Amino acid sequence: MLASKFPMFVAWGSELGFLYNNAYAELLGEKHPSALGQRFQDIWAEIWPDILPFIEAALRGEATWVENLPLTINRHGQDEETYFTFSYSPAFDDEERVVGMFCACTETTRQVLAERSLKAGVEDFRSMANDAPAMIWVTDPNGYCTYLNRRWYEFTGQVEEEALGLGWSKATHPDDQDRATAEFLTANSAQAPFSIDYRLRRADGVYRRAVDRAEPRFGPSGEFLGYIGLVFDIGDDR
Repeated sequence: MLASKFPMFVAWGSELGFLYNNAYAELLGEKHPSALGQRFQDIWAEIWPDILPFIEAALRGEATWVENLPLTINRHGQDEETYFTFSYSPAFDDEERVVGMFCACTETTRQVLAERSLKAGVEDFRSMANDAPAMIWVTDPNGYCTYLNRRWYEFTGQVEEEALGLGWSKATHPDDQDRATAEFLTANSAQAPFSIDYRLRRADGVYRRAVDRAEPRFGPSGEFLGYIGLVFDIGDDR
C-alpha cells in the first residue's frame, strides 16, 4: 500500500486509527503529517456526517463504491469545494472479524469542475447561437451533425430528430443532396475549411439558394473535433 501511487488508507481498531500512503498524504494538505495515527473522525470532522454511512457499512462487512461525492473540506486553512470517488471495504483480522476498514480513493474535483464549466460553456454557446440570424451547425469528428440552431429549424421546418446526423441533407434539393453530402464528407476527411452552394428547402416548400461555410475545430492537443458552420440564404432559386 505504501508504495502505491493510488491514494489509500487504513482505519484500524475501535478508534479507527489512521494509516495512509504518500499519495493520500497529498490529499490531506496541511492535515499531514499530524494525521498519522489519529482518529479518522478527528481528521475529517468537517465531512464526518457525509461519509459516516459508508464507514458504518464497511464496519458491517459491506463494501461500498461512491463516485464524485461532493465534500466541503478544510485542508489548507479554509473550506473548499471538492469531489471524491472512493471505495470503502471492511478490513478483517485472522479470525475473519471486521476490525477496521480500507479505502482506495481519488480526488475528482478538477474533472467535475471542468465538466461543469464545459456544460456552462455549451449552454452559453447554444443560447447565443439560437439568437443569431444565420443558421448555425456543429458536427463531431465523424461528420455527424450534433447541433443545429433555432434558425435552421425555423427556416427548414425540420425537427431535431430528422435533422441531426446527416439528416440535414434531406432539406437540400434532391438534385443537390448527393453532391452536397459528398463535398462535406470529403472536406471532413481532409479536416479543411469548405464552402458549399446548394438549394435549401424552406418550411413552405420553396427552395432557396444557400451558401454553407465552415471551419474545422481542433482541441488543445490538436485533435480534430469536427466543424462549426454557417448557412446563409442568398436568394430565390432561379
